Amino acid sequence: MKNILQRQSILLDLDNTALVFNKNGTFSEHPKLRLLLKHYRVILYSARDDIEEFAKRWGVPYIWKGYNDLFPQADFLIDDQSDEYEHLVDVKKTYSSINRFVAAQLKPQRKRIVPKKR
Repeated sequence: MKNILQRQSILLDLDNTALVFNKNGTFSEHPKLRLLLKHYRVILYSARDDIEEFAKRWGVPYIWKGYNDLFPQADFLIDDQSDEYEHLVDVKKTYSSINRFVAAQLKPQRKRIVPKKR
């Protein structure tokens, strides 16, 4: 039985997902990355050679994408190439970006504002 206090898990890609690349070749963290790190159990899922460095920096575990026999499990996959990797993971839902994921998570919580009758 799943503990109701357990945070939902995310397999999170690095390139063009958690890391946003600039035109000059540099990159920065996605602006909503810290939100994910705070509220979800994030597992980095990438083929970058420096995945371990990012995992240590953010205090999360990682799985290198090169291991096709692992079939990692999580609640969600967030990857700009989610269509390509969806068959290699066991997840409930996939998203192609952090923004799409956050929007989908907030959608049920939005309440319709009904104007007051005068």
